[in-house]
Amino acid sequence: MGVPTPLVDSQPSSEFVVSAENVTLEHGDEQAAVVEDMSHVDQVEIDRQDGGTFHVNTTTEQPLTERDRRDAQAIARTNETVRQALADVEQYEMTVEPIQQISADAMETTTLSGLNETSTDNGTETATFSISTGGQNESVTIDRDPTYLEDEATVRVVHPGEDETYYSITVDLETETVTDITDWTDI
Repeated sequence: MGVPTPLVDSQPSSEFVVSAENVTLEHGDEQAAVVEDMSHVDQVEIDRQDGGTFHVNTTTEQPLTERDRRDAQAIARTNETVRQALADVEQYEMTVEPIQQISADAMETTTLSGLNETSTDNGTETATFSISTGGQNESVTIDRDPTYLEDEATVRVVHPGEDETYYSITVDLETETVTDITDWTDI
């Protein structure tokens, strides 16, 4: 994805801000999201092109395959406790999500100014980044450490068409068991 107007040295400093949630370009008082969802992004590459434009490319990881998602739903549906709970729910849909691993010593934001320097700001959400620069500082690559637990998934039982979650079910895909159930209607 390219930045629409060239940024040249005579203009105020521009910064790419890479956080756990998104990548934004800050130029003076203006701010624009160039990557809006970092939930499955494991690499961000910022390339400076001829003429001063930048291209931001991302590589995504899919921690759960479609088979993993189907298996997680099947494991949840065959669990007796889950079956009893779902008997009381008139309409529902199941979604499957990977479980994010939490790192207590990670940094929240990495700011790249002019592709030559970095700084970090500590915050409440965490993400870990590794930064490398290309030849003559014309590109920067930011790698995120893997952030998902292997062989585990969360099955969410939600009201169709709404964000209301009835239950969260943690599934161990390796042992094919339900390890936790949270009833959100009681909370």
